[in-house]
Amino acid sequence: MPPSIHCAYDELLPLTAPKPHPRNPNTHPKDQLKLFAKILTTTGWRRPIVLSRQSGCIIKGHGAWLAAATAGLTHCPVTW
Repeated sequence: MPPSIHCAYDELLPLTAPKPHPRNPNTHPKDQLKLFAKILTTTGWRRPIVLSRQSGCIIKGHGAWLAAATAGLTHCPVTW
């Protein structure tokens, strides 16, 4: 069963659709991603991933996107 979504969002996209922004300076250790993945699967999505309309790159939410992949999720809520 997919996690619940507790936020406003524009679309529910496959996790493969968003692209990481090439200039994202943040890194996320594996332990942090495992914990975030557990939170996502337990409590659900609390905020959408923000994407650029022009490029489809992630503007905000790289950690959530990586954690969703770590948890084996297939879709993510996004806003433009």
